[in-house]
Amino acid sequence: MANQKHGIYIIIMEYAWLIISLSSLMTACVELYYHGANLECVKFGVLFVLAFAMFLYRRCQRIKEKNIND
Repeated sequence: MANQKHGIYIIIMEYAWLIISLSSLMTACVELYYHGANLECVKFGVLFVLAFAMFLYRRCQRIKEKNIND
């Protein structure tokens, strides 16, 4: 039971990182379109890269953990 709750928490965190990365990418694109390449655009671009890297890391970690437990 506790392991199942832990698995749900991992999946929720994984999708939270995906939502953060996609929203920061959209914000960076809007900022680039309306204001050109400025510091705010770069900040959101960096946030997108970091959040997407965390999404991929959490996803790989979950898949490895699932393969070990099976």
